[in-house]
Amino acid sequence: MCNLLNFKNCTDSKIEIMWLQCIDGAVSSFIACCYFSPKPHYNSKDFVSALTLDLDDIVSQPGDFVILVAGDFNQLDTSF
Repeated sequence: MCNLLNFKNCTDSKIEIMWLQCIDGAVSSFIACCYFSPKPHYNSKDFVSALTLDLDDIVSQPGDFVILVAGDFNQLDTSF
C-alpha cells in the first residue's frame, strides 16, 4: 500500500518534492521524489530547508523505517 504524504514545510508551490509512504507488512518506506530545476525560480536554500524539515518530521516518528531520497538535483549542492 502506498500513500501520498503532504508535509506543510514547503510554502513555495514551485518547489518539487513529492513524498510517498509505502507499507509492506511491518516495513514502512518513505520515498522523496525530487526535482531541482537547473534554473529554479526559487532560492536553493528554500529547497534544502523544505527537504530537511520533511526529513526531520519523518525521523521524529516512532518505529523503524527506510528513507529514500531520489531525483534530479542538477547543480544543487547535496552535501547538507
